[in-house]
Amino acid sequence: MNNKKELEDRLSNISHITSIDINDKSLYKKFFMADNKERYSNSWLYIIQASRGIGSNNIGMKFFDDNNLISFGIHNNHLVVVRPMGDDVVNILKQLVPNLYALSNLPVYLKKVDEYDAEQLLNQPQFKPIYDYPWDKIEIACDDTFPEQMVDLELMFEIDKLRGTKWKNLREDLSRFRHRGKEMVLKEYNINMKNMILRYIKSWASGDMIKYTAYAPLLNNFSPDESLDDYFIYYIIHENKISGFYIIEKMTNESVSAIAGFTDKKTALASTSWFEIYKKMFYDYKTKRVHLGGSEYEGQHRFKRKFNTIDINNTNFLVFLPD
Repeated sequence: MNNKKELEDRLSNISHITSIDINDKSLYKKFFMADNKERYSNSWLYIIQASRGIGSNNIGMKFFDDNNLISFGIHNNHLVVVRPMGDDVVNILKQLVPNLYALSNLPVYLKKVDEYDAEQLLNQPQFKPIYDYPWDKIEIACDDTFPEQMVDLELMFEIDKLRGTKWKNLREDLSRFRHRGKEMVLKEYNINMKNMILRYIKSWASGDMIKYTAYAPLLNNFSPDESLDDYFIYYIIHENKISGFYIIEKMTNESVSAIAGFTDKKTALASTSWFEIYKKMFYDYKTKRVHLGGSEYEGQHRFKRKFNTIDINNTNFLVFLPD
């Protein structure tokens, strides 16, 4: 089905399905707390990014029946189930997903499914591993093609202090940037800077609207009077211009989820900017763990591994694929 409005209308006709609204943030936070696990995908900004493309606010649609919360997005006309949560979510998905398939007559993707829930679904013949019907020829499982990562800031700054061979690549990047003699300034974002940062994101995307629309909604869905206390949001100035932007969402008093981060294509600058952000979060805010999303490409994964990250495999990517 190529008519977005028609698809949204038909989804809305299914009981308990409505558009995601910025006021749903507290609802999602309630379910994240009930999950009681540190996961990259247990973050509000991840939901509205992964579910973008449909709904009256273009940040997704949701199924909510008081006990279960399931988000929906769209990818190449395929409906995408995002981060299903709840006490009876497996039974809900068994009934709901075939209906979603019937709306588009295309396989339905299911992202960030809890391990136990995935095991139950894979017992059903029409729910299959993502490798049976890949997200993309290269990005087999989208941002789960390579596993989620976790940065241990205590290890970085107190225990190892960048000593040892495992930190060699990061030390080389930091040294290379210092030797260039170019200053980098880390600055905190505020809501009045939205248009300026959106222009930077558009420039960074270089005309690729898929890249632009992956990040622009994160800023567009902060209301002017909303407190940013739940986030660490930074940009960097390098060579007298904005050269990087980063959004990190607080999960607990000690852990965060790094939702977005991109820098002009200079590896040493990217490594240095993240290092300075991590240092600030550790020393100024007592953050101990930073959860990073998985990666679409090996190069992204290798970059994250410079920070001596730990693989986190706590969700699954499935596809509903009738025979």
